[in-house]
Amino acid sequence: MLNTKKLYLLNLVWHLLPESCFFKFKNMLLRWAGAKVGRNVRITSSVTINGALNLEIGDHVFIGGHTYFLGSEGSSIILESHSTISSFVVLCTGYHRWSADGESVAKEGCFGNIRIGTGSCVLARAFIQPGVTIGKMALVAPCACVAKDVPDYMFAAGVPATILRDLREQPRES
Repeated sequence: MLNTKKLYLLNLVWHLLPESCFFKFKNMLLRWAGAKVGRNVRITSSVTINGALNLEIGDHVFIGGHTYFLGSEGSSIILESHSTISSFVVLCTGYHRWSADGESVAKEGCFGNIRIGTGSCVLARAFIQPGVTIGKMALVAPCACVAKDVPDYMFAAGVPATILRDLREQPRES
């Protein structure tokens, strides 16, 4: 689990570093804060990580600029090896139950873990909701809002994201 005090300091230092340099130093800072980080992980300096979550990053992962990891206490975000997270992606594990009774529609806070499978790619400005698993070698289109699991080798797009095709099939000729 990430130590929130160390994470605060990490975020202060992190954002002063050049965007696409010092990857080993950034990985060392993440490990110091409590994350599990694999080999050859490239994280840009504008990435923001908030919350006392369990963060696991496999080998050969890339995380693009201005990506946000928003984790509820006790939740997990797992990026398996060879996965790619593009720029401006949001991965959020927390949510509230809701009901029209009482003084507010928002009720108790809850969380759902997020897993990004081996070799998968989440493209720019996608939003990954709590409890979602992106399968192995899956592709999430830009600006998609993913509320349900994306199976292995599938391409998902839209708001809410739906499965458009199997990536193992050859594209049709026009």
